[in-house]
Amino acid sequence: MAGSIDMIRYFLSVCLLVGFGLAGCGQTPQPKPPKLERFIMPEDETIKIVILGDSLTAGYGLHKEQALPNVVERRLKADGFDVEVYNSGISGDTTGGGYLRYDSSVAVHRPHMLIIALATNDFLSGVPVEKARENLAAIITRARTDSVFVVLVGIEPDFSGVPDKVQRDYSTMLTELAREKNISFHPGFMKDVWDDPDMLLLDGLHPNADGVDCMAENLVETLKLLIKLPE
Repeated sequence: MAGSIDMIRYFLSVCLLVGFGLAGCGQTPQPKPPKLERFIMPEDETIKIVILGDSLTAGYGLHKEQALPNVVERRLKADGFDVEVYNSGISGDTTGGGYLRYDSSVAVHRPHMLIIALATNDFLSGVPVEKARENLAAIITRARTDSVFVVLVGIEPDFSGVPDKVQRDYSTMLTELAREKNISFHPGFMKDVWDDPDMLLLDGLHPNADGVDCMAENLVETLKLLIKLPE
């Protein structure tokens, strides 16, 4: 009975998260994204997490310890999780580049979980949304072949100079891909950061340390729903 109650509470917490949006950093409610599936904990092992991304992951313009993967790792450890989070972000990278470097950036770490945070540079450089989707699907397939749990990150871009339709197509593609592949989804990677100058570097594109803290706070809230603390 206790186990059943715990599962009910878990699913209610997931519904609250995805139905009303992530709390913190002033985020507003957002449409219901794909489901969050429960991560199967490895036995007596440190959980290895790889974040595969671009400059937003790499920590462009920041000190190494301020980069997103390092902040996420510190927050999870502070909450009692035994994790190692690897920074596999390369500034300027695209979904195609992420797929080509899978062996050297993901497989080499033998992770239990892969967070895919790519696609921003694809739409900024005019890569057709269909091609970006194909590349992401290939990364997901490869990770699943390696028995790696996958979390896809959503983006809600708002860039002048990029047609609104292209930005909407990319945002929708990521949500639909996660749903189709039945993988966990973290919505709004930089929501409430892109449109806040106080959260950005002087270039107006990349997060400063405060912006990264906001991004990490929201990502950690998603991960804490997936990862169960040891008894």
